[in-house]
Amino acid sequence: MCVCVCLTLAAAGAADAADLRVRQPVTKAPPPVAIYNWTGFYIGGHGGWAWTDKTWVDALSGTNHLISDNGIGGGQVGFNWQTGAWVLGVEAQASWTHIRKGWTDPNPEPIKWSKGGRTVSVASAGTTVDHFGTIAARIGYALDRGLLFAKGGGAWAHDIYRATDEDTGTPLAGARDTRWGWMAGVGYEYAFLGNWSAKVELDYLWLGTKSITYVAVSSDVTPPTRTFDVEQAIGLVKVGINYRFGPPAVVARY
Repeated sequence: MCVCVCLTLAAAGAADAADLRVRQPVTKAPPPVAIYNWTGFYIGGHGGWAWTDKTWVDALSGTNHLISDNGIGGGQVGFNWQTGAWVLGVEAQASWTHIRKGWTDPNPEPIKWSKGGRTVSVASAGTTVDHFGTIAARIGYALDRGLLFAKGGGAWAHDIYRATDEDTGTPLAGARDTRWGWMAGVGYEYAFLGNWSAKVELDYLWLGTKSITYVAVSSDVTPPTRTFDVEQAIGLVKVGINYRFGPPAVVARY
């Protein structure tokens, strides 16, 4: 009798356990979370503002410190490779501008500019930066669609130098020069739509000191050459937009 009762109770317990298992809700896997993938080649454009800081040293006219600024516009190409939250890359950019600055003073002693046998009473000298660029490595930390980055590498700038007869407004001498240096910068980029992203960036370019030799524009200008030592730096702020080539830039994470 007891054996029958025990078997009956065990069977009832097993049935209740099986029924409980059937009634338990089924746990589903959480939906995937989309995170942005920065890997790939990209191309874009930018605009902004730049400042040049130049110090001229000449044995005749002394030292002149010139600061000037103007707008810039240009483009960039690059490649990103993302591993975890870190984004490594390389970028080349070029900017066009017209940052012009100079100074006017009495014709320096002891060698005065002259043109056509006439001594120039007041002369001016100056420079124009018409384009510059950088080639730099980038390292960034991705916050999904946001990217904080720093960059560093090489920089170059092209300058047009001039000397002018202020009495008549005619040129006396000039030079063109491309110089190289280094750059460093920081920025933030945000992917706002598909493979499109926008950025803001601050850069500093150090181009060192270089001797620039002015050459007379004609044979009736004397002296035929004059040399200045010019120290140069460029600071800039820019905003830009990039398009990354390749598959959709979003991957799934569970």
